[in-house]
Amino acid sequence: MKRYRLLLIPAAILILFIVFTVLVKTVDVQYLPNNTYIGFYTMNHDVKNWVESFGSLDMMDKMSDVVLYLSFAFPLGYGIYFIIQLIKLKSFKLIDKRLYVLLGTYVAVVFFYFFFEIFKINYAPIESANGSFKASYPSSHVFIAVTFILCGTLASIDMLSITKILLRAATLVIMVFLVLMIGVLRLLSGQHWLSDIIASYLLAGFLISLFSIIYIDNRPVKTDN
Repeated sequence: MKRYRLLLIPAAILILFIVFTVLVKTVDVQYLPNNTYIGFYTMNHDVKNWVESFGSLDMMDKMSDVVLYLSFAFPLGYGIYFIIQLIKLKSFKLIDKRLYVLLGTYVAVVFFYFFFEIFKINYAPIESANGSFKASYPSSHVFIAVTFILCGTLASIDMLSITKILLRAATLVIMVFLVLMIGVLRLLSGQHWLSDIIASYLLAGFLISLFSIIYIDNRPVKTDN
């Protein structure tokens, strides 16, 4: 019963994300010159003006791309590992269940990405090269990278049996740094409103917390020899 109570954590984060999304569509909504609307206008507009005062937006955009591309190493690596296990074991049933949980989480990331590409909440503050405005809520860079990196890191520490405290701590610190950095970089790139970044962390938090609970339940049971 206590295990099911833990599901209240991702449920609470998901509700918070939904509530925040509703507020973005209803609170302090202002019309923009690109024929769209943005909620939390005062906050978002003030932060946008602050970001533009820094300049070098293109460099920040490219740096955030680097972090995103680095995060792709996790689903790629675990996808290859899944195939290797399948070839060796010749059975889907014998494959480590933790891999199913991890790859299932990555599939959920893809689902949410396309969901918000179809059901657009708001658009980016900067016009794209072809003269259009891309959907920007939530920031796909932040959402994808945060989920890929943290879920992949937690799984790697467990599957590789990293027991040294300093090594575990160093690994987590580096990954958390990347997770925080991409949010800052995406904001400073001018490609997103502050509300887009906040929403990305909330949605990623939902998936990561849900992943952690299901992952632990699917860890192999250790037996004493």
